[in-house]
Amino acid sequence: MSVTIEQDLKEILGSINQKLDNLQKDVMDIKIVQARLEEKVDSLEKDIEGVKEDTKELKGSQKAQIWTLIGILGTALLGTVIREQVKAEEQINYLTKASIGYGIEKRVGKRQK
Repeated sequence: MSVTIEQDLKEILGSINQKLDNLQKDVMDIKIVQARLEEKVDSLEKDIEGVKEDTKELKGSQKAQIWTLIGILGTALLGTVIREQVKAEEQINYLTKASIGYGIEKRVGKRQK
């Protein structure tokens, strides 16, 4: 049993050419998509570099803010300690003067009696 296939050579070549054209279009589409993706990757890389720079700046700024806050708190604490020390000295002076005055009044009172 033999099978005989009869098909015009022109039809076969036309079909092959059509398939090659379709493949060429597909390859071209893939190249276009690849070019777009490369552009997006480049853009994303630039964005990432920008974010890295911003992060570095924020870290530096944050450190400066922390040291400023420490300085402010230290100054406030030192001011509070000095103020309390001055108040304590004023109270001691007041009590000393009051006790001296009380002692003088007591002595004067004894002499008058």
